[in-house]
Amino acid sequence: YEFGPENVSGLNYLIAVDENSYSPAVTWKNRDEDPKTGKMVDRSSEGMGDFHPISWYHEFDGGRAFYTALGHIPKAYENQWFLDHLYGGIYYAATGRGIDTNKNVAK
Repeated sequence: YEFGPENVSGLNYLIAVDENSYSPAVTWKNRDEDPKTGKMVDRSSEGMGDFHPISWYHEFDGGRAFYTALGHIPKAYENQWFLDHLYGGIYYAATGRGIDTNKNVAK
């Protein structure tokens, strides 16, 4: 995960999170190695600010990519909206086309 400023261009955003609905500095506390000292340190994210995307697609190096941060809990896979989201992303990556989620067919 990357909870800082965007560093990739050309992304087509699908879903974003309102960071006012939670505290990213408290929620996303990480423990990792300080590259200067080699010691383990606690780090916390300040979040991404006004725009925090959690799903996108893009063309890259002659191919296509889809990303979603959703789906961490099994219950998500019982939600038709989420399943349509996944299907649409996979379909785009495979074909370069979108889907009509009302009919779940290619367009």
